Amino acid sequence: MILFNTNHVKVYNYIINHFLKIEIYNDDSDGDIGDKLEIILPKYLFREQYQKCKVIFEELLIWTEDNFYHNMSAFHELALYAFLEYLSDMRGGNEQF
Repeated sequence: MILFNTNHVKVYNYIINHFLKIEIYNDDSDGDIGDKLEIILPKYLFREQYQKCKVIFEELLIWTEDNFYHNMSAFHELALYAFLEYLSDMRGGNEQF
């Protein structure tokens, strides 16, 4: 569980987990999520730290499923921020998103 400064911790974690499964891990039988991460993360970070990027997103997925509190590194925070920004850009003008 990623700790948010709010009473809606479980809801936020559920939503993030849901969108991670749909946008990053959906129908990815071979486990290669690189193409999706390349769109979300800054290019230099993705290029220089490819394996670490994959691990970070796997950890975010796992953390949003459990009930433990985790300390996020700056890398985790950047990845989560970039993912939320990606979702925000996808939403665009669609109010039902």
